[in-house]
Amino acid sequence: MAKVIIDTDIGDDIDDALALAFALRRPELDVQAVTTVYGATDLRLEIVSKLLTILGRDDIPIAPGARHPMGETDPKVKKSLDERVPNQHAFLKPGDTPRPATRDDAVDLILETADKFAGDVYLVTIGAETNIALALQRDPDLAKKVKAIAIMGGAPFDNRVEWNIRCDPDAAEIVFASEARKFVASWETSRRVVMTPPYIDRLRGVETSIAQALVELIDAWMPHRGAKAGPVIYDICPILWCYDPSFFTMEPRRILVETKGTLTRGYTVPLQGEPNCELCTDLKHQEILDLFMATVSAA
Repeated sequence: MAKVIIDTDIGDDIDDALALAFALRRPELDVQAVTTVYGATDLRLEIVSKLLTILGRDDIPIAPGARHPMGETDPKVKKSLDERVPNQHAFLKPGDTPRPATRDDAVDLILETADKFAGDVYLVTIGAETNIALALQRDPDLAKKVKAIAIMGGAPFDNRVEWNIRCDPDAAEIVFASEARKFVASWETSRRVVMTPPYIDRLRGVETSIAQALVELIDAWMPHRGAKAGPVIYDICPILWCYDPSFFTMEPRRILVETKGTLTRGYTVPLQGEPNCELCTDLKHQEILDLFMATVSAA
């Protein structure tokens, strides 16, 4: 059973909630901690707390993390991040009483968990990488204590800035430069795992508390989906890789994060030289989607 720490920006795009539910329902995975990052991390943690309660997993430690990027941030941007309510926070209803955080600081929880399971825990980052970078700075040995850092982030072949990297390029630079083994599910590949309307309808017909909770979260997200046909489950990829890499085609690559370019800040750039990650170049997208549906639809 693969032990994992999941660091998430749950509440904006829907893939975090879907991936977290998947992780908690897979018998091959042992979720040891969940932490939140970017913006209203306290509100994000309330979403995590309710999902864990529905799944009967109030035993899992939780903590809110960094609200702001590591680098200099305009005070207006900080204020906006602090005040913005994640769209899926509507999932919480009057009378809901989310349990308190296990730790006040996500970095403390990450480091404590990595120490407890040194050499036997994966660190999964499916949001901005601020908490992970701060943890690496606080404990330089963290890179050796985790089995790997599994990352959803970057678009090294598409000449664009991917969202998770864009939120904190300075943090991403630290993570990509770390000595930890790294798996990277980039935007170009993970975007192929799409939950189109027929799949949502199938889930809507499943009469379990978790299926109905996920449908409610999807419905809260739908007005914010932009051009997406339905949930793109990017974040399932690094979680699934932790226990079954056979779903992915990978290449050793050297990927660095650009932090100084005026027009290219946040780009993930493939370079020649010593590889620093295992980059996903292809995946079995239909098989992954089928596995996801079977997992969250099961009684």
